[in-house]
Order: sequence, then C-alpha cells, then structure tokens
Amino acid sequence: MENKDTGESDFLVILFQPGYVKWNGGMLYFNLEDKMKDVYVKPDPYAATLTVLKYDLKTHRRKKNWIGISLDQLQQRTEQLSYTTNEVNRLIIRMSDIQEIQQTNLKHPASMGQQVGA
Repeated sequence: MENKDTGESDFLVILFQPGYVKWNGGMLYFNLEDKMKDVYVKPDPYAATLTVLKYDLKTHRRKKNWIGISLDQLQQRTEQLSYTTNEVNRLIIRMSDIQEIQQTNLKHPASMGQQVGA
C-alpha cells in the first residue's frame, strides 16, 4: 500500500502466490507478530484482491496474536466477482477491525473448564 502520510496505515495486506491458499481449509490463520511495517506494496494491475471484513475475522482460541480469516465467507463473496479464488493473491484487512476483534475477545474471555447445565 502506498501511504503518502508519515503515519501508520490502517490496512494490513497479506500477499501470496495465486493457488497458495487452500480455500477449502475453513480458516486461514496469521500471526500479527509477523507483520512488517513500512513496506511498500507495489501497485499491480493484475492483482486479484479480496477485502476481509470484520465479521470474517476470529481470534485463535489458544494462540495469542493469531487471527483467523474465514475462507468459506471469502469464497462465497467471490461468486459475484469476475475472478476466482484461484486467482487471488492479496487479502486486505483494516487494522481497526483486527483491533476491535482483539478487544472484544478480551472483554468476553472463553469460560475455561466450566460446564453448562440444563
């Protein structure tokens, strides 16, 4: 992403080769610790990009700073596009969506070891 401002971009771009992602895998997880800052992503007229929405994201149950992307939901949205998931080579996510998902998870932690009775 080209950012003219000196501030940090609100977007996280995940780059990969077409065909790399196993779209029938359910979830695609990535570690926020692995992100690189101040990287220029060259515009590519042949790039097939999918936008990852807030409701496509989910934090990993056991691994801190791991975020999952619902591949099923992305695949459903590509049915209305002029390209297929096999052509996709970029995912773009708003960092504010990731931060919101993380905050929601901190406010509502999973009940470990508790049973629900009826």
